[in-house]
Amino acid sequence: MTSAAFHIHPLKPHLILIRWQRTPSLEEEHQFVDELKHVLETATQPLYFLSDLREGRLTRPVVLNRLGQLTTHPHWAGSTAFGGGFRSAIYVGMFEKLAARKKDIKEIWDTAEDALAYLESIAPGITGDIDWPAALA
Repeated sequence: MTSAAFHIHPLKPHLILIRWQRTPSLEEEHQFVDELKHVLETATQPLYFLSDLREGRLTRPVVLNRLGQLTTHPHWAGSTAFGGGFRSAIYVGMFEKLAARKKDIKEIWDTAEDALAYLESIAPGITGDIDWPAALA
């Protein structure tokens, strides 16, 4: 699923990469949460999410709250994010506080390598067999 602001890309049946192309408008933020909810509702297994925040991120508390509520979905297995520096850390921290389920959610990492290591710690083998330079290019 893609918009001008984001791309939701399954890397494996249980691993979803979310790439932000820019900071979205309010309408695009709501569209993102709606699309992510659809991904969870149509999933046949628990999903892990990796968000690339180098170019954009959600910024509105009302939308971060909606996203946080999705963590209660039975198919939400875990998530993490990387990039974007201080600004991203603020909004990811807000998401963490609003998330309805605290398990397997780790605030932002500086690098993709650190985020991938975290995913491996909660789901061993999940990051294997992926061409990461190409996926994150």
